[in-house]
Amino acid sequence: MMSEKAKEEKAYRVLESHNILQRVMFRYMLEGHAASEEGKLAWVTSGFPVEIPVAMDVGVSYPEQYGAIVGSEKAGPKLCEYAEELGYSQELCSYARASIGSVKHPAESPLEGLPAPQALLACNNICGTVLRWYDAISQMTGAPVFLVDTPPLEGEQLPHHIAYVRHGLDNLVSFLSKQFGTTLEEDKLREVTDLSTETI
Repeated sequence: MMSEKAKEEKAYRVLESHNILQRVMFRYMLEGHAASEEGKLAWVTSGFPVEIPVAMDVGVSYPEQYGAIVGSEKAGPKLCEYAEELGYSQELCSYARASIGSVKHPAESPLEGLPAPQALLACNNICGTVLRWYDAISQMTGAPVFLVDTPPLEGEQLPHHIAYVRHGLDNLVSFLSKQFGTTLEEDKLREVTDLSTETI
């Protein structure tokens, strides 16, 4: 039998970094909702060349990042269960299942889920699940999927690797232009990539 002391929740001191992170996440979610309401929000996978949509004034949200919020709020088991009810296996990544569950049941999701996307931008440089995950989200939301396919690299980058990825990035720019009615300005892209480089 558990003692009364063991049953009590342990109190933790709230760190200042926690408060800062909450403010950052609140602003991030507000920006995502504003972009979605304007019809200019893309969900992106981690590792996606996000500088391109950002330079084209397309807002971005990260479902993997949202998965961390789901976990911290202890909402993962229920959201994953919703995905499993749709036929998705327990072996599927919990981030993918929680994301699918939150789209299906936003009212039961932390922050009522991510804002609705108008496009889903995936890059398979992280894992192989992302394309099927985004296909599932596309079926639920109607947002089209664009994949930047990256070849596996073992050793040096060869010219045909670079040409292949460059072709994919050119196609990405065309897709975003058509989907969102925006253009890519070289100066804006340089500004965004410089900022990304500074943060590394």
